[in-house]
Amino acid sequence: MANNAAYCASKAGLLGLGRCVSLEGAAHGVTCVSISPTWVETEMLRSFIDADIAASGKSREEVRADYAASNPQHQLVQPEEIADLAAFLVSDAGRAITMEDVQVNAGSLW
Repeated sequence: MANNAAYCASKAGLLGLGRCVSLEGAAHGVTCVSISPTWVETEMLRSFIDADIAASGKSREEVRADYAASNPQHQLVQPEEIADLAAFLVSDAGRAITMEDVQVNAGSLW
């Protein structure tokens, strides 16, 4: 992602850490999965939208639509969707899933 070197480096570090935790914890039943979402409709995104409104003069609906349009599904991920995925991953049903990065990306490959 251009102009985001610190973010990209930190994310790469977390992915590597997750792989090590998965390997070292496997014998003890420890799993490690990261969740990498696209835009999630949270307070952080709302602050970005507010800044974009101030900078562009567009309406809240227009700016929100711009963020949603940045992925092929044209929608923002909801916090509950991330929570439901996390609940599954920590349940018995997700016990064999480890050393993964689950991209909740609404079709975006970024």
